[in-house]
Amino acid sequence: MASWMAVIAQCPAGFWDAAQKLGVKREPGAPVDAKHALIDCAWDYEGTQKLARSLSREASAETIALVVQTTSDVHEVIAYAHGEPVRTLSYSRDSGGWLAIEGTPQPWEPLYLFGMFDEEADEALLAAARAKNDPLSVREHLRPTSTRHALALCESFGLKGDRPDARWKKPSLFSRLFG
Repeated sequence: MASWMAVIAQCPAGFWDAAQKLGVKREPGAPVDAKHALIDCAWDYEGTQKLARSLSREASAETIALVVQTTSDVHEVIAYAHGEPVRTLSYSRDSGGWLAIEGTPQPWEPLYLFGMFDEEADEALLAAARAKNDPLSVREHLRPTSTRHALALCESFGLKGDRPDARWKKPSLFSRLFG
């Protein structure tokens, strides 16, 4: 899987109504009463972020935009609350590694980041970082090289990364012009 773009969304009451208004289509059989949903964003980098922000605002939900491009080792994760970004983690191998680490650390971060620890790095460093629950203290040894980190994050929310609950794709120019 070279590219993977999705949104993890908390599902408060009225979530699916708000999501539908934003063009999200729930998959047949996806639970309506789940605490979280995974929305496939059809390979749309900017759309993934815009959808996560809009869902967070319109549905009063916490959301996480996930953009992973494994052929160039690019990972971008932006968490939103009330439509505002609360955490950004951005990595690009070709641009020198960690580009942005902004906002308040989130409870799901250690799971996501510890899974990236370079296997060739010193185990004592990892143990010390785990003891402090601070993966970013060893960020120079974190290598996001696959989708497995994002899929593990999905699983921590009770979601399956290969089976989204819903899909979103950017509306066509025709539909935007003529409704």
